[in-house]
Amino acid sequence: MYDILLRHIQKNYEILPLVKIGNKGGSCRFCKSSKASYRNKSHSIPELLGNKSIFTLDECDECNKYFGRKIERDLSEFVTPSWFTKLKGKNGRRTMQALGGIKLSSDVSSLNIEFPDHSSNYLKDIILETKGRSFAGVNVYKAWVKILVSILPEKYLSDFDDTTKWLLSDDGFEKLNHRPFILVGNQLPDFRLPDVMDVELIRQQNAGEDAVYQLDVRFNNYYIKLPFSPKAKCMFRVGEVIPARNEIEKVYFQEIDLSKYVSKHNYKLKLDISSVK
Repeated sequence: MYDILLRHIQKNYEILPLVKIGNKGGSCRFCKSSKASYRNKSHSIPELLGNKSIFTLDECDECNKYFGRKIERDLSEFVTPSWFTKLKGKNGRRTMQALGGIKLSSDVSSLNIEFPDHSSNYLKDIILETKGRSFAGVNVYKAWVKILVSILPEKYLSDFDDTTKWLLSDDGFEKLNHRPFILVGNQLPDFRLPDVMDVELIRQQNAGEDAVYQLDVRFNNYYIKLPFSPKAKCMFRVGEVIPARNEIEKVYFQEIDLSKYVSKHNYKLKLDISSVK
């Protein structure tokens, strides 16, 4: 038996419709303090992923500051670059440097490639490769779990008491009940793809078993599936796969165990630029 705890779809970066999780005035859902302040807006999903509309009311200012300082930088380095996803983040879309002095950026409708003045203008096939970006795998995993807890209905928060303590600690993966794995998917960048934020949180519990949660999110052409249980061992439960009708619709998924995944990676994109002017 499974329940959909939250389903929300809207255009990315839009303020409306507004979604508010939890209630302000009680204890913080993370540190449990009943004397905390709530002056700042706590984004349930970081702004770097385009969220302007989903907020957690019972995340206190101290926890919000801690998560922003401790784990969001690693998440921003892990997420596929904005020239590929068109994700703007707080400070707009980042221009990235590829090997050979090539600059990569994007806007609403296009991927932009800026060649240095000394480059040849008769190249046909090139491989664009960005320099590796470093991140801590445990902080990346905590960032995704933190999103799950941020949008969790209050009635289930007590099951996550140990999880919230872990999120606020310097502990690694040793206290988890299962491997810290996620499924990451990318679609090829294309102006025909919508700017969309699609969030779904599912809870599954069979008779006599501990509950397993799965967070499914899409930000433009970037996808994450996170199965997580605070008490049970769990694995992916992937539903029916709808065949892609063309290359634009294909989503290329990779299963990643963040306890083993390299903490530095490059992004490569092969392009035929014979028609680029």
